[in-house]
Amino acid sequence: MKHFLIVLALMLLSTAALADSIDTRQFDSVSQEQQYRHLTESLRCPKCQNNSIADSNSTIAADMRLKVYELLRQGQTPEQIKAWMIDRYGNFVSYQPPVQPSTLILWAGPLLFIVMGALVIVLRGRQRSGAAGTGTASQRVRGSQCYDVGQMEPNAERQATEFARAPSLPSASGLADGGLMSPPPCDPASRNPVLTEPPTAQPLSRWALLPGGVLLAVISVGFYLKIGGLPQVLAWQQVKSELPALRRQVMDPQAAPLNVEQLVQLALGIRSELQREPHNLNDWMMLGRLGMVLNNPAIATQSFERALKLVPDNAEVRLSYAEVLTRSGDTQDNRRAGAMLSEMLQHDGTNLRLLGLLAFNAFNQQDYPAAIEAWDKMLALLPAKDPRVEVIRRSIAQARSASGQQNSRLALQVNLSPEAEKMLPEGGVLYISVSDGTTPVPVAVKKLPLSHFPLSLTLDDSNAMMPERLLSALHQVRVRVEISRDGSANPQPGDWFGLSEVTPFNGQQQLAVTIDQQVADDNP
Repeated sequence: MKHFLIVLALMLLSTAALADSIDTRQFDSVSQEQQYRHLTESLRCPKCQNNSIADSNSTIAADMRLKVYELLRQGQTPEQIKAWMIDRYGNFVSYQPPVQPSTLILWAGPLLFIVMGALVIVLRGRQRSGAAGTGTASQRVRGSQCYDVGQMEPNAERQATEFARAPSLPSASGLADGGLMSPPPCDPASRNPVLTEPPTAQPLSRWALLPGGVLLAVISVGFYLKIGGLPQVLAWQQVKSELPALRRQVMDPQAAPLNVEQLVQLALGIRSELQREPHNLNDWMMLGRLGMVLNNPAIATQSFERALKLVPDNAEVRLSYAEVLTRSGDTQDNRRAGAMLSEMLQHDGTNLRLLGLLAFNAFNQQDYPAAIEAWDKMLALLPAKDPRVEVIRRSIAQARSASGQQNSRLALQVNLSPEAEKMLPEGGVLYISVSDGTTPVPVAVKKLPLSHFPLSLTLDDSNAMMPERLLSALHQVRVRVEISRDGSANPQPGDWFGLSEVTPFNGQQQLAVTIDQQVADDNP
């Protein structure tokens, strides 16, 4: 038994150490860390039932700790996080559940058990007391009618013999004559032992405890099914059994891609395996990629961080870790990623993925010259017909516009035909839209009230409809000018408009458009 306890204690200590090593957290401030500690200590593990999620080593508790960390990093308050946990796992996770119909069992359960125990004790005590009292009274009656023959006087012996032979009790006259009525003699060998030994209580019938036992079993089973976390445990066990099949499916390029639910199950299964094998590099890398796919930056960051500790010089691991930090919403993570990427660029200056991450990281930190420099290097490495070239050019134009380096402008002069001038509506609106000449979707739009004509104006990237589609990124333009009578941007029958030809655009272009056409009634 002693050796068993020692082994058990060592297992618990090693498990706790493993859990601590996996469950590392980085906080923005000391107060945020204190909130995390308080929340994890005030939430109960659905599987263990007796431990808080801070003390539990179960997978469910680890998931709950991670969710608390994520919600705190997102800026949610402790009250909001508790409400989220109760909504997800039920009121049992709270050590102080609210008093409502669904939680009455939590409050009344302990009191009900105490009342049932007290009732059983009282019933047993009454039965024991009744049996003991009955035995004592009967023993006293029998004892008063019994005496030892060896201790009788000579005259009394004769009277006792006659008393024993007499068919009935002696009369009152016999007592008056001096005869002593004595109880029947007792043989010392057959004397009743109840006079010297304590009475034996009647045992309580087992059937008397049956209703209470059945009630206790029903309440216990219902209590566990309600708040015991059984569905979560069963789901976790099912995930563990399906993990090999999910691994094969995700690694097979010919297999159907996993859906979101399967990806979540795969991540949960891998985390369970990593608790047994914390030095499995491939699993840490796979868990990190799953975190990125599932848009879970906390899991991705922690996974690649653990992988980097296992192989600090692995370029793929370092690049994956830097990518997660680059995509993080934390500026401190972005700065760490920028430093890592700049260091890696010194050893691998032609890595397109590395250059793209460096440009994206610099743009997020508003270091636009560094972003433009990295994108220019990518353009020099890519073939001219690569589809990424156009995306990079738009990104460069956006960076130049954001940094004030963009000088691309489209100077426009709008004229009216005599027919259109005669039919100018009062209170009309002028819409100017610029497209790339191949699709009707406008890149830049400007809205003006009707005024005098001819009208001169300028459009630039500030008129772009979307940040990723800028006027400065276009190589050709087509301008449409429309007079809307009711202020609607959609062309209506009878509205006047003008359309330019598709014209090459070099950033310093000047165009003239004449409004001389009218929208037909069958205009789509």
